[in-house]
Amino acid sequence: MTRLDFFARAGIALAVTLCYVPSTAPAAFAARLPADRASRIVATLRDATGCRGWLRFAAVKIHGTHAGDGLDGTYDTALDPKNGRSVTRWYSGDLSSADGYDGRQPWSTDYSKGTLVMNAPSARATAVSHAWIEAHGWCDVGAEVRYRDLGTARLDAGRGTADVVAAVPRGGAPVTLFVDQKSHLFDQTSLALDEDHEVVSYADWRTVDDAVAPFKVRITYPEDDESETDVVDDFLPRGAFEASTFAAPKTVSGVTLPPGTDAVRVPYIMDGFKPIVNVRINGKGPFPFVVDAGGHFILTAQTARAVDLRPRGADHSVNQRNVYQAGYAKVHRLQIGDVVIDDQVAKIVPYGFAKVERGPRPPKAGWLGREFFERFSVTLDPRTRLMTLRRLDRPRPVAVGARVPIVFDDDSPLAPCRIDGRSGSCMLDTGNAGFTIVADAWARRAGLAETLRRGIDEGGERISRARIAIGPFERRAALVSYASPDMSYYEPYNVEAAILSEALLDRFVMTFDYTRDGVWLEPLPDIPPPFNRSGVLATKLPDGAFRVRRILAHSPAIRADLRAGDRIVAVNGKPASQFSGADFARANEAAAETIIFRIERGTQALRVSIGLRDILPAS
Repeated sequence: MTRLDFFARAGIALAVTLCYVPSTAPAAFAARLPADRASRIVATLRDATGCRGWLRFAAVKIHGTHAGDGLDGTYDTALDPKNGRSVTRWYSGDLSSADGYDGRQPWSTDYSKGTLVMNAPSARATAVSHAWIEAHGWCDVGAEVRYRDLGTARLDAGRGTADVVAAVPRGGAPVTLFVDQKSHLFDQTSLALDEDHEVVSYADWRTVDDAVAPFKVRITYPEDDESETDVVDDFLPRGAFEASTFAAPKTVSGVTLPPGTDAVRVPYIMDGFKPIVNVRINGKGPFPFVVDAGGHFILTAQTARAVDLRPRGADHSVNQRNVYQAGYAKVHRLQIGDVVIDDQVAKIVPYGFAKVERGPRPPKAGWLGREFFERFSVTLDPRTRLMTLRRLDRPRPVAVGARVPIVFDDDSPLAPCRIDGRSGSCMLDTGNAGFTIVADAWARRAGLAETLRRGIDEGGERISRARIAIGPFERRAALVSYASPDMSYYEPYNVEAAILSEALLDRFVMTFDYTRDGVWLEPLPDIPPPFNRSGVLATKLPDGAFRVRRILAHSPAIRADLRAGDRIVAVNGKPASQFSGADFARANEAAAETIIFRIERGTQALRVSIGLRDILPAS
């Protein structure tokens, strides 16, 4: 995660209809401290941070240096302490990004100059709490904030003890405050986000016009082992900013279509339940790219080398528990069919073999994510395997199907959904080729956790079927994956009910239109997706073979005496090198009577025939 995501990464899912707005009541500093301990701690914090000075400020302009992701540079912040509005812009060479909060909802501008408004209730709650902290909201004694005493905690490196208080500003997400017992200033704050925590440490507090502010701020995301530091060079109180200062900028399009056309159709294929299109990078290619509504514009390190791009920086990129050191590079020309997009910034990620392999076909070269969907109305039609890209600066025909509203708390769209009748918000992720992932936090709130735990054990994930509805449409036997914290494979999601898979989304004609805050769905026949009928789970190896990593309990593969560790070198008479990992999975799901493997077990060469049957019925 980068500082670019400061407001974009949403926290605890709260139903938010109100935003933090300080009261107009004057601050009163009583000589006698409040009775309860939490209030006493906050009162000492008010005195220590110079609230009289803060309450006089109409606005503050901050300039400083930023270090993080290997993209060191500078930043500028405009802050309105009266209502918590702010905007911060980061600069590193020719790369820049921005985050803002207009007093109602946050927004984020990426390195490619595309802007998303983070309008999910959870994103607004997180932004309210960020604004409360940055604007010293505790200075306003009339503001509606709930405080709760959490005791004390020892600070690291022998720095003493902190009083710990939980604070929930009106309309905000819970934030934990660590107040140093000696200075009565913040040592750090902690805020739960969707997949991790944001811990902000404060140092070098200085007095400016009777107000006290930190001149060094370190932001850490412990789960990602990532941190960055901002150091203030100039802290300048000034007159009020214009309201437009905090407004979300429009996306810079950079899109060129053939003259006289408002839409272009591009063929795509489904490869392992991932939609893949051919893309040219700076005139070279074509390269196979995944169309991924759940991600960013990414090039693999191999693709970057092929087009002579050298990444800058060392950002952490996290994917399925794997952490990659990723950099950034500017792509001057991106061509998809007859569409050209200029000046896009790609994240360069050194993905491993298993992430990109496609068997005998060229490996995945990259992903088209948020930056792509910000610039077009995108229709994916499984019937024709055509993707239609419509420009956003012209009138567009009404999309076919039923409109389902979408919101954002991060880079991916969230739509209202129901899982076995329980309501939530589901991420629409066309890049998720696996099963629909049900979030543990939501499953526990919805009372489905125990039911999901009874699914088939795939080595940390439990697989079962569930009814999943998106808008007015229900898929009756979708495959779902669930992992609770006590399972070996677990990723925490606090906001989403589930991350929908392409296996489910491919049963709709889908039109994504971010500027209209909606996705249009035209349902196709509800065909339950198949599940593994052999019980064999295997990993594709660089030499072309498959290594059996697990045999499902009570499956046909156990009766056939296939074992974990066996090398599969042929499938149904064809060399394993002709199969990708996705191809192998499809072969084990086939509606056939048998599947035949040629395997190597130590020095033995064996032929194994497995009678296929339904392990997980569709009904």
